[in-house]
Amino acid sequence: MKKGILWLGLSLLLVASVLLTSCTNTTTPATVTATATTTATAVTTSTATATTTAPSSTTTAAASNEPVYGGTLSVIGYRSTQAPVSWDLASTNTNADYYIDPYAEFLLTADIDGQGPRGSNAYSFQTQGVLPAQYLTGQLATSYEQTDPLTIIFHLRKGVMWTPNANIGFASREFVASDVVYDFNRYFAGPNGGGNTSYIASVTATDNYTVTVKFKTYNPDWFYRIGYGIKCGMQPQESVAAGNGGVFNWKNQSGTGPFILTDYVNGAYASYSRNKNYWGTTTIKGKTYSLPFADTLVYPIMPDISTQIAAIRTAKVDVAYGIAMTYKDTLKASDPALITFDYLKNNDYQVLFRCDTGIFSDVRVRRAMEVGTDLNAIAKAIFPGGSELLGLPLAPGLVSFTPIDQLPASTKSLFTYDVAKAKQMLADAGYPNGFPNPVEISLQTDATQSDMCALLAAQWAKLGVTLKITPLPLATWTNLFLGHTYSDIIMASTGNADPISCLQYKSIYGGYNTSNFKDDKAAAMFNAAIATTDTASRDNQFKLLNQYVLDQVEIIGMPDPYQFGSYWPWVKNFYNEVEGGYINYTPIVSRMWIDPVVKKQLGY
Repeated sequence: MKKGILWLGLSLLLVASVLLTSCTNTTTPATVTATATTTATAVTTSTATATTTAPSSTTTAAASNEPVYGGTLSVIGYRSTQAPVSWDLASTNTNADYYIDPYAEFLLTADIDGQGPRGSNAYSFQTQGVLPAQYLTGQLATSYEQTDPLTIIFHLRKGVMWTPNANIGFASREFVASDVVYDFNRYFAGPNGGGNTSYIASVTATDNYTVTVKFKTYNPDWFYRIGYGIKCGMQPQESVAAGNGGVFNWKNQSGTGPFILTDYVNGAYASYSRNKNYWGTTTIKGKTYSLPFADTLVYPIMPDISTQIAAIRTAKVDVAYGIAMTYKDTLKASDPALITFDYLKNNDYQVLFRCDTGIFSDVRVRRAMEVGTDLNAIAKAIFPGGSELLGLPLAPGLVSFTPIDQLPASTKSLFTYDVAKAKQMLADAGYPNGFPNPVEISLQTDATQSDMCALLAAQWAKLGVTLKITPLPLATWTNLFLGHTYSDIIMASTGNADPISCLQYKSIYGGYNTSNFKDDKAAAMFNAAIATTDTASRDNQFKLLNQYVLDQVEIIGMPDPYQFGSYWPWVKNFYNEVEGGYINYTPIVSRMWIDPVVKKQLGY
């Protein structure tokens, strides 16, 4: 009953608003100081966006498809099933980003205006979790320059203001370089800093608008760790130091972003109002507009998928991401006006072979198992809504990804299902009659994993391989996975969007290299790639490493399934982008506007 009341409250909030407006290491953390340093000559810069005067937020009828300010935009996203457990980015390793991103900004962001579908269309921004370096632009930093392999200098945007918060007596002030130093200091000391940023030697505020980062060794992971990614958004010192819970209290928040957190009901929703003094703009048909367009942004919290589907169907939600393909036809049938678009899930199942001991330490055996695996049959049975056969280690769409038909011949041949060839390959490896004993696959008590393993067992039986399927409680499975102590094979799910972490876990022995794959060539290729400062050259090295890892078959990646997003026709200036950072929809939703005329015409 309580959840029903909370959802009723959210529904009333939405209606009222419309009516009123119609992968880790463990070494010592980096030292951060705020002393002055000398900067060097600029090498690389990115341009800033022009500013314009913000219009009033009164909703008016859309004319000639011109943008309209006002209205309420309700969005279901990747984290909508979970309530935030903290409002502090630096000290948490949970889903805080999703609910904080609407008001906490980053030094860098997705260049969706310049290089996305609304610009040059160089990149779709539909790969979740990571942004390639070449598709970034400045956010709180107008530009950055790499003056030498171990030095990055950020030039900050002037005149950006923290939003005031009367609850903590904060009257606002300008965002400056010392804020970056302060936030990075907290971040490096937290669970997401530490070993993950151990390659950073120091961060200094040269003046109010210049930040210099020094590396111990160069690592391109800096784009993700301090540029745009996980937990490196900016929160003011005043929120952290405030009484009554400090930054952990949602009422004490402040930011520089397009929205202001104004209401939160635990387990129901987070609601944000338009930051009328926001610095950001966008250009539509040659005209510059202040952001954001919506007066109110609502992030509902809906753990139950059936509740999400009902909210989409009844238009209580304007935009939805990450919906399983099984719901697509029924949603479209309920109202053909609903617009949908497909994109890859970027989180795939994988079969990891124990490469350091036993029968799978022989690469010839592993290659035979790949040839004897019918991925097409698995894709059709498990993912009838569609999938890509090759999704691991790297996601389709990444610069370093190579499609199956473009792989080297030796590797390409592994993806043609051929029982007779696989049996001969096993015979050549010393197993003419298959394996003498069953091999065990450890998995979680997960229906999808169980179905996949049943298919694998049937396919591999044709090779003379008996598969013992062992579902385990999560705690037991986790111990085997992290301890690398499973007997033969373990099944797991993994992301595929970040070339650095994905290829590190497949080429560097130890850590999250759960296969215990130890290969000097792979390790040398990875280390050379991350030492490369030129993005294009590094991407090519990662491409070659990805091909090599595929050829070694330390894993068999299951197909990468499609999922879909949806939105109603009154949502304008949306080009099906999925990612604006790390699980960050803010650069996308801040550009959306609601057409009240279309909404009324459709009866909502």
